[in-house]
Amino acid sequence: MEDPTLAAMRAEGTIVLDDYLKAPKARSGSVGEILSLFSELYNTPDPTIQIFILFFVVFLGIPFVGGCVLLIMKFFKVDTVRPPRAHSWIPIVGTFIQYSTDPIGFLKRQFLKKGRVFLIDIVLTETVCAYGEESIVEASDKQSPFSHSLYYADQLGPLMTKGYRLKIQQFMDIAQEHFKKFDALSSMSNELKQFLTIKLEPYLNNPSMDLFAVSSSLYLNTMVRFCFGPKVAEDCTDLVDEFHQAELNAKFSFLKLLGNYGLPLGPNSQFSGLLRMIGDIIEKEVKRRIKEGKEDDYLQAILDSNIDKDDRIFVASHIAHFILLSHAGVVATVGWTGYHLLKDDKLYKKVEKEIKANNYKSLTNCIVETSRRYGAMNLYGVFKEKTNMGGFEFKRNESLFISPASVNLNPEYYDEPLEYDPDRWSKKNPENSKKKGQLVTLNGTLYETNCEKFVNQLATHIFIPLLFDLGTKLTASQEEKPVLPNYFSTESSPWSKCAVSFVANPQTKKNQ
Repeated sequence: MEDPTLAAMRAEGTIVLDDYLKAPKARSGSVGEILSLFSELYNTPDPTIQIFILFFVVFLGIPFVGGCVLLIMKFFKVDTVRPPRAHSWIPIVGTFIQYSTDPIGFLKRQFLKKGRVFLIDIVLTETVCAYGEESIVEASDKQSPFSHSLYYADQLGPLMTKGYRLKIQQFMDIAQEHFKKFDALSSMSNELKQFLTIKLEPYLNNPSMDLFAVSSSLYLNTMVRFCFGPKVAEDCTDLVDEFHQAELNAKFSFLKLLGNYGLPLGPNSQFSGLLRMIGDIIEKEVKRRIKEGKEDDYLQAILDSNIDKDDRIFVASHIAHFILLSHAGVVATVGWTGYHLLKDDKLYKKVEKEIKANNYKSLTNCIVETSRRYGAMNLYGVFKEKTNMGGFEFKRNESLFISPASVNLNPEYYDEPLEYDPDRWSKKNPENSKKKGQLVTLNGTLYETNCEKFVNQLATHIFIPLLFDLGTKLTASQEEKPVLPNYFSTESSPWSKCAVSFVANPQTKKNQ
């Protein structure tokens, strides 16, 4: 039976929380009675009590539910998304979805401790095409397309969380359904799938590392744009969205990583040294192979293609793109050089002239000439197991960070003894000097005494063999030279220079 005093207070609307909590029913403790208590409290005419109940339910109930969800996800080993600093304005979310306000800490917890090697592909052409230069307003250096792409790396190069592994076949199955929408794409989808599977599967399954994540722009945006032109690539936006939804459940902006390391992102930064060293080695190797009569592996495939001589640099650029993104042990983040060439008329004309004079220099010029002006490469990797690379022995879980921006490679005379300034990095950001693996491993001696040997090993054993192997697959044979449909070759757009075909299309007419 209800307490008479309490009943009278309820009838008068003067019931207070303390009196109600002292009531015998509140102390009985059963779930039903507790729920009944809250129900009665909330239904009282006193707004203060109603606000208190709402506060109790919302601000204490949601974290409790979130914690339960996290426990369930952890039990079933479902990965959780960790938003970067931009999402930290919602403190409640921190109890529901674990996140880190420190991108470097996030990276270390998610990747370094597991010995994973991750891959982010930053392609400048995709950034500008997908969003337009006007929409890129947050770049620290608005004159640098490289900075622009870094700010949108979280959209163009998202990461897959642990437990997810890109399978080329699975992606191409998704892509092929969309390819059917376009006649030009439909006839080439099988060849593209075969090319990607044959050429990239060995690198995904390399026993010395674990490719933790692969950007979709490498497999979709770049291939579609380069093979079929920007018009079709724009129409394939839904494919990008579907692929992201199907394969990815986390995004992480590489810009935050570079920003925390204090790397200069502008066009005046010295990214060029390492690329030029690699380009010089490749050029010498190409000359040697020409002298030995071995040029038909790569060079003849390029020379016999339907691509105009002044456009071959784009083919070379794309091949270099695959080379840098596929080499084993470390990870390359590359700003696509073709974009800079389109934007820099003086540089493009200079390269164009050299290509017409010496076609075999196309790849070298792609890497060397453009990176000399802009530069766009950083290497970062973590070795999954003990690996010997470039004459160095890397321990399991050891990280490697190579940045030409932080080292004086003497870009004009890089064949002379290298100059090494161990203080340059710490001067840029004193806090970085305290971080392990910030620049290079091996006690910081990589650039000081052995950089040339290391780069030579990379170029000789990884870049060049893959280059010559890819060349025969990327372009058309002499018997079947495809031509592009007219709507891809618009004279008004500089992007038309990207509209070239790597593989023969039996449904197109032969070159006249």
